[in-house]
Amino acid sequence: MASEHDIMWRHCARLGQAALALMDQEPDYRTTRHAAFAKWGIDVEQAERLLAIFASLAVHSALTDAVAAGSPSSIETLHAIPLSTVSEAMASKQYHELLAGLPASFQDDADQAGINIFRLASLQSGRTGQWLLRLGRELQYVLRTLTEHSPGPAPTCGDLYRQAQNAGLPP
Repeated sequence: MASEHDIMWRHCARLGQAALALMDQEPDYRTTRHAAFAKWGIDVEQAERLLAIFASLAVHSALTDAVAAGSPSSIETLHAIPLSTVSEAMASKQYHELLAGLPASFQDDADQAGINIFRLASLQSGRTGQWLLRLGRELQYVLRTLTEHSPGPAPTCGDLYRQAQNAGLPP
């Protein structure tokens, strides 16, 4: 049976994936992103996985902060978190801080592998060390664009999830 941590992580991961799926609805965005990955020397499939994990970690970090501030660890709390808070959590924390509060292991092997790659990339220098910096900038762009294109004034994670559902996008 899945623990509360596992369940909340899965919801954070879904929101991270929903953000990217919504962004891919922007004209030419996916093609431009893939061209940037190639320019940076990152395999497209690996970069997509890292970007999704980065987005999931940012959402999870914002949730962890909300719970530490006294909010319950719940779907309602997660859905009430503004996208601007997710963006701020991502931008203001070191990579290892984004990993705080994660489950010890993951039910989804792809999530476990993605987290392990993120951990390794956070310790690298040189060209590989630049990957997370570049992907972080890309994620900031995604969050900023989704916020600007949102129908409401201060979109939340719940709004993002509903927009993805209404558009028929996975997950």
